[in-house]
This record gives sequence, C-alpha cells and structure tokens, in this order.
Amino acid sequence: LGVEYAPFEGLTADPEVGGIQVDNVLCASHCPPESVFAIGDVAAFPLGIDGGRTVRCPHAEHARRSAAFVAEMILNGEIGTMKASVTRTYDYVPQFGSQMFDYPGSGRKLKWIFCGLQKGEVVVIGKTLVQLVAFWVSDGHVTGVFLEGGTDEQIQAIPRLLLNKRTKVNLYALKGLAILGNVQSALALAGVAASSASNGSVEPTKSKWLVTGLMALETKSETTKTETAKLESAKIETVRIESAKIETARTENAKIETAKIETARTVNAKIETATIESAKMESSRSRLDQLDYQWKIETLNIARKEGLKVAAATIESARMESARLESLKIARMESLKIATATIESATIESAAIESATLETVTMETARIETARIE
Repeated sequence: LGVEYAPFEGLTADPEVGGIQVDNVLCASHCPPESVFAIGDVAAFPLGIDGGRTVRCPHAEHARRSAAFVAEMILNGEIGTMKASVTRTYDYVPQFGSQMFDYPGSGRKLKWIFCGLQKGEVVVIGKTLVQLVAFWVSDGHVTGVFLEGGTDEQIQAIPRLLLNKRTKVNLYALKGLAILGNVQSALALAGVAASSASNGSVEPTKSKWLVTGLMALETKSETTKTETAKLESAKIETVRIESAKIETARTENAKIETAKIETARTVNAKIETATIESAKMESSRSRLDQLDYQWKIETLNIARKEGLKVAAATIESARMESARLESLKIARMESLKIATATIESATIESAAIESATLETVTMETARIETARIE
C-alpha cells in the first residue's frame, strides 16, 4: 500500500447509516485511489437500483458478492494501486429468503425469496403454500419481487430483471393475470425465465400474456362496474332505508321529547302543589304549635294558680293549727297556774292546819305538863 499514504487515517464513516463510506467499486472515500476497500457489513455503498442511495446490507449474500467483486477486480488487474481504470461497478440487489422441508423424498418442499425494494404499487398473484409471486412496480419498472415455490432458474433471473433498467412491465396486465391467478404467466410477462418443472409446453409470449392480462382486467373491470352499480343501488336502498329509520327515530325522539316535556310539566306542577301544601301544612303546624304553646302556658298558669290556692290553704290551715296549738298552750299554762295556785293554797292551808295542830298539841302538852306538875 505504501506507508507514505497512511490510508487508514482517511477512512470516513457515513453520517446516516454508519460504516465505512465507499464508492461504486467499494473503494473507501477520501483515501488515495484504490488503496483501501471495504466489503460486507462494514461497507456503506451506493445502491444502484435505488438511485445511488447509501446503504449497509448485513447479509451473507452481500458479504460473499462484495468480497468476490473486489478480489476479482484486483486479480484481473482492472484496478491497482494509484490507478483508476474502473470498467464496471458493484451492482447488488438486496435479497433474503428461506426454505423448509428441503430433504430427499419430501413432497412438501417450500422455498421463498424476496429481491429488491418494497417500493411502488404491489400486485400479488397466486396462493400461499402452492405458488405465489408479488411484484412491486414503480413508473413501469419492477423494483421488488417476492416468489414462493419458484425454480432455481426463476430465482436466479429475478436480480437480473431488477438490474435491467430497460425492462418495463405493464402494471394493468399484471393486475389482470392476478385475477386469473396465473403465476407462471405473470413471471413470463415480467421477463423471468420459465419454470423447468413445467409439462414441456412452450410458454406463451409476453404479448399474449399482456393481451390476456389486459382482457382479464377489462372483464374484471366490467364485472366491477356491474358490481359497483349493484353496490351503488344497494347503497341507495340502504341510504333510503336508513333515512326512513332516521326519520322514524327522529319522530319517535320528538314524541319521547314531547312526553318528557309533558311529564316534566306534570311533575313540576305536582311539585309546586306539594310545595304549596307543604307550606300550608307548615303554616298549620306553626299555628298548632303556637296554640299548643299557648295551651301549655295557660295550663301552667292554671296549675300555678291552683298550686298557689293549695299553698295558701295549706298555709292558712297551718296558721290555724298553730293558733289552736297556741291556745292549747295558753290553756295548759293557765291550768298549770291554777294547779300551782291550788297546790300552793293547799300547802298553805295544810301548813296552817299543821301549825294550829302543833299549837294545840303544844298547848295541850303544856297543860298536861302543868297539871302533872301541880
């Protein structure tokens, strides 16, 4: 490579997809011409079938093809250090696929592959698990193909179809063949090799399949017009029926709303009447409560008066009892005085009698004593 070029210092990463930015021969950008190449997942290369958009393709097929492309160009002397004699570019078609039940004696081998881009309008022809093909068409060119149940020849022909910019396909003819469900006819119309597994009959020309497809599309178009007319008639009838239903519903709603209004008016009137009656009852209750209160006051007053009368009578009775007791007390005291005076008088009388008796006794004794003396 030459140490004076220091090639790895000039490697540039793509700002959008990452990886090492390369040109259409996988040579790294901003390096001395043809000094460093990037292949496989790390290469950010221009995709020719997508207008040169920079992409990275993490796929084993791309890794093998890019390595083989660079090695072949170097070995053939098409490019060399400090020489830019490029005669071809790296044209790659993104693809992926798979297969199942692929073993000897299997009657259910299933193989499918997708090549290109999902760009444009898609037309699907055939049935899954039998044979199916889908074409993505943009501006009359096939940009992508999905094929299930195809042969190796058909699978190998698809990338060539996508790289051939001069090949155009009639989108409407493909749509017509889609109506018929004829996968082989659609592949032939698109320019893909005929199946080696056919019964040996010669494949019709593209022109025949073009006419066949367009006629099928026209028939489908007429059928579609008839069906469309029927659908329009059905739509009109449905609209008429729905309009009648809507009108009926509107009428019913109007009746319901009227009934609601009338019910609300009746309810409001009942509420108003109940409010008035409640006010009257409240007024009556207030009057009754007032009369009851007055009656209670009167009753209390009467009870108070009766109580006062009873109390007065009790007091009078007590006063009279007290006067009677006082009279008895006075009488008792008078009796005591009289008794005392009587006792006193009796005592005095007794003392006088005692004294007279003693005087008499004394005098008698003296007389007796005098007599005795004499």
